[in-house]
Amino acid sequence: MSGVGGPASQRGLREKVVAAIAWIRRPELGLRGQAIRYALAGATVAFVSITGTLVLAEAVGLAYEAAFGIAYAAAVVTHFTLQRYFVWSHHEDFALPLHFQIVRYLPIAAFNYGVVAVAIAILPHALHTQSRVVYLASTVSMTAISFVLFRSSVFHAQEPESGEQPAAIVAPAGRDDRGGAA
Repeated sequence: MSGVGGPASQRGLREKVVAAIAWIRRPELGLRGQAIRYALAGATVAFVSITGTLVLAEAVGLAYEAAFGIAYAAAVVTHFTLQRYFVWSHHEDFALPLHFQIVRYLPIAAFNYGVVAVAIAILPHALHTQSRVVYLASTVSMTAISFVLFRSSVFHAQEPESGEQPAAIVAPAGRDDRGGAA
């Protein structure tokens, strides 16, 4: 008797996930695909960071600042890996090699950490609100800023040699990068 979730259904689910990842990584999706992949990677990283922070702060009893620091370190490694290999589907054609990407990535990550850490250290008392509210609001704000910085200065594709747009930002035929008619 075959139970639900047996080897055959696991293979089917695995094949569907692989097909979905291949579909979402298609360069033809352009900016829309990058934004979707960034959101998916961000959700994964947010889960690592938020869950780690909340568990360490509320279940273990660490101060939010310390809990955030530990969870943030785990999230940074997860984030860089997903950015490099999933979000920016032109990864074969990065303008910068890995070590230069790390050199540019780390200051942005440190800045993000600093902004959120200062916010959760100062704003809850100044605004008479919970640390959790400030933490979540500052994290969302820094996420939007980071997308622009990563797209333009860390994980960008090589400039095309012939004046054509790089494959990663070419919109589907008949559409512009915003999804409208060309």
